Amino acid sequence: MSARLRDEDRADVVLDIDHDGHVTVTLDGRPWAPPPGGAGGLGLGRADVPWILQQLVVDRDTPLWVIAKTRGRVLKGIVVPEHLKEPDLPFPADPPEPPRRPAHSGRTHGLGAA
Repeated sequence: MSARLRDEDRADVVLDIDHDGHVTVTLDGRPWAPPPGGAGGLGLGRADVPWILQQLVVDRDTPLWVIAKTRGRVLKGIVVPEHLKEPDLPFPADPPEPPRRPAHSGRTHGLGAA
């Protein structure tokens, strides 16, 4: 019998945000540190989460499954590189026309029809 994997074990990115707002990032099960000169020079904080996700999705160039744990809550989502996002589909300004019924042929159908 195989052990059941937790979501955190299967996620590409896990963000642990402690009660002080400090962020620990795990990428593919290993600790991740920002590149030199990045936002992490003084440590990563809650405000850096968008930057972190942008860095990771650009580096990987593929959608990433992300789990963020903060204040006793677990948030899950997918982060997608810009070039893979579908453009918003335009909605028609006018309501669609109702379907047209076929013209009645005068013939009857069904059982007992001659």
